[in-house]
Amino acid sequence: MKSIKICLIAFLMVGPALVSPSPISADMSVEKRSPMSVSLYDQCTGEMVQVTGEYHRITTTKMKANGTRQVRTEFHTHGQGVGMTSGNQYVFSDRFTQTSEDAPVCGYRTVIIRDQKLISQGEYPDRTLKIALTLIEDANCAVSTSTTESIECRD
Repeated sequence: MKSIKICLIAFLMVGPALVSPSPISADMSVEKRSPMSVSLYDQCTGEMVQVTGEYHRITTTKMKANGTRQVRTEFHTHGQGVGMTSGNQYVFSDRFTQTSEDAPVCGYRTVIIRDQKLISQGEYPDRTLKIALTLIEDANCAVSTSTTESIECRD
């Protein structure tokens, strides 16, 4: 049940990345920078941390000769955070990568990798969250998934 919840959360977090523009040519790349503000749960301290900063998104789309479309989206996020209970200051970084390969009929593969760090500037522990999610649809349209997650708390 926990891995299903993690898969759903990871899938929901990448919703915007899944909506990519249709390719105009065989290869296309789109970049965007935007401010962001989000509340995160720090599993190491049990408190919510308000993070503000900027994300940089790069999406690259390539079409293969066989009609398969490859899309790679990377989010690099950097910011500052403050514990909503403790007032502790944090440095936040998040590297999120999604790679997809879609066949014209059945057969796709999506891999999502997230490496998120919440580095304490005070007495609280640092938190590192790593998530990997793989979704595969075979040629018969059967879907399989695998997920790994780790959370480290370091003083």
